[in-house]
Amino acid sequence: MKDILILLAAVASFVTPLNAEPQKTSEQPSEKPNEALTKVSSIRVMTYNACRGGTAQGQPLSQSAKMIELAQADIVGLQEIGDNVPKLAEILGWNHSGPFLTRYEIVEQVKGIGKRPWYGIKVKLPSGQHAYAFNAHLPNPPNQAYQLLGLKGGYRVYPKIDTEEEAIAGAKKARGKYISRLLKLMKSFAVTEDPIFVVGDFNEPSHLDWTEAAAKAGHHPMKVEFPTSLMMAEAGFSDAYRTVHPDEARSPLHAH
Repeated sequence: MKDILILLAAVASFVTPLNAEPQKTSEQPSEKPNEALTKVSSIRVMTYNACRGGTAQGQPLSQSAKMIELAQADIVGLQEIGDNVPKLAEILGWNHSGPFLTRYEIVEQVKGIGKRPWYGIKVKLPSGQHAYAFNAHLPNPPNQAYQLLGLKGGYRVYPKIDTEEEAIAGAKKARGKYISRLLKLMKSFAVTEDPIFVVGDFNEPSHLDWTEAAAKAGHHPMKVEFPTSLMMAEAGFSDAYRTVHPDEARSPLHAH
């Protein structure tokens, strides 16, 4: 069974594959479990944007470790962590590589080249099975959701846009080449019979959130088929949040 997993959203989390049976949730009936993932009792994959090293507001790094422990995560992909990965790994007593922390054995690692490098790890689970995790942090400016909503992006003010076409074109220009590089790196490194997880800060909404139904529910102004999440879906990946919460009007993510 080919299992490819990802969360597609501004900030990523845990996922389930398109070509496996969905997980049991409060919004859908019980189905046959994913055979690949049932080889382990459970696996929790977490994304964590530490915001300037995790200590920018004067808090100790131990607070980040506590958050990870409370989440009961097994693999964590970090963003904006700076040089604090080894220190955080030491506090947790975990293994680390690049922006990853994990309680599992890291048996292989890969780093993509470029101004914004990509990282991936291969881990050995307690069952002996292998799994892959990749971490993405895509560029933010300009943020097309902010432009459509007329919001300020941090300290930046971007020109207002009013159409789906403008949003798609802007998103492709800002982030298209980066997600293409990530997909290329994954294809060269991962064995797709094993589960693959992708986490990160995508800085772009999912096309599964900005739908007609969500727009009619008042969550945002219009439908937008945002290209980054669409590219991942076309590559065989599934949105974790939308798998667990399939009704985007009833269970919206943040509009931006």
